[in-house]
Amino acid sequence: MMTRALTDTGRLTGLLAGVGLLAGAGLLAPLMAAGLTTDRWAVNALAFVSALLIAFQPGAGTAGAATEKRQRGRLYQALVLLAVASGAAGIGLGHDKAGAFAGVCLLTLFLVRFCRLSGQSAAGVLICLGLTIPLPSHMEAALGPWLAEAEAGLFTGLAQAMGLPIYRLGAQVVSGPVAVTINSACSGAMLIWPALLGFTVAATVRPGPAGQRAAIVAMALPFAFCVNLLRLGVLLVLNFNAPDDVVLAFHDFLGWAIMPLVWVAPILLLAPGLAEGLTIRPRQAVPAALMLAAVSTSAGLQSHMRPAPGADMPTTGLAMPAYVAGWTGHAMAMPDDERRILAADYAVRRLYSGLADDRDVLVTAIYHRDAAQADQHDSYKCYRALGWRVDGPPASRIAPGMWMRTLTVRDHARAQAVTEFILDDAALPAAYRGGKFRLQIVERLSVPEAVRRETAFTFIRAVDAIWGEAS
Repeated sequence: MMTRALTDTGRLTGLLAGVGLLAGAGLLAPLMAAGLTTDRWAVNALAFVSALLIAFQPGAGTAGAATEKRQRGRLYQALVLLAVASGAAGIGLGHDKAGAFAGVCLLTLFLVRFCRLSGQSAAGVLICLGLTIPLPSHMEAALGPWLAEAEAGLFTGLAQAMGLPIYRLGAQVVSGPVAVTINSACSGAMLIWPALLGFTVAATVRPGPAGQRAAIVAMALPFAFCVNLLRLGVLLVLNFNAPDDVVLAFHDFLGWAIMPLVWVAPILLLAPGLAEGLTIRPRQAVPAALMLAAVSTSAGLQSHMRPAPGADMPTTGLAMPAYVAGWTGHAMAMPDDERRILAADYAVRRLYSGLADDRDVLVTAIYHRDAAQADQHDSYKCYRALGWRVDGPPASRIAPGMWMRTLTVRDHARAQAVTEFILDDAALPAAYRGGKFRLQIVERLSVPEAVRRETAFTFIRAVDAIWGEAS
């Protein structure tokens, strides 16, 4: 009777784990699909590889002992409760990342059940899969510029201590006529995740007390920072001394080589026996393959079902006119990288020239159907991410649904004035409600502020007039 009861319990937990696999893959699919169009896909791939490296270790779990079965039963309960709590928070707060973490818990539960993981291994797998979830957007937007300015400050301080004529402007290192910008993409912010994954794998498979393992994982942050400093040091020396084509080649090579390096280095240094002890048995390989198939299929379907930016959306009311109150506009191509990062449903840029004077005004109109995504791409965040020094007060509400912000942006050679209007539902036509529209006007800082302000209102009135005609 006891044997039959245990068998029935095993079948029930197996069934629940299988359902959890499908549910977990579905909950994680939106973030996985979004990562396919950004550099995040590489982090996600490393996260799953790291989780499976832990699951395939011979010490990841043992079968048959009553104590192990009781411990695994408590693991099931803890993961289910964590998944339910995260899912409820996601539904109640409308937070997609909380729902995604519920999916991570369910995927971990599946591996615990079928790969028979211990509590230590389950914690490592949970951390690795949890690192597929990005930070909140406001934290991600602030992290890159902060790291870039800190790194620029360190290099400038070191150079000045050596007596070199170098100074810093924001995230730029300037020497004579040459300036090197450390932007968000080069700041090393993305290296934190592969470093955390590598140190988590090493800490999980390495014997030792829990405090020691936690200290090993904490080493990931200074390690990623120091490795990126070395990379930037090489690039800075090349920027000041080598031809542009050599600099570009090294920039691209080091950018791609550094991510797998910061992931594998802690594993090789702290857990050198991992590869020798790695064993992939059928009872581990099958559930691992099922998990990868479920996640990749769900992400692929989600990506296929997501509408392409601008699909099925009228653009008549968003088009910037060629002539605006004495200004003549000329279309300007937006770089492909900028379009990819913005992921806007509509984006157009025009350079307007005045008939009465030699002023030029660069105007960019951007619309995101997803208001939360639009908040990640305001002028302040974008210029800071590019390494510019940005000053100015917060946006102020000037009408229902309309905000205005004025910024001064500088690099080592230029100073520009940026005026930005941000419009939401209360100021948008019915066809565009639910999203956000941004109109950015850039011109020389030497133009008097009152004149710049009047020019900016001229262009936002032109957009408003188009919407009136469209409606």
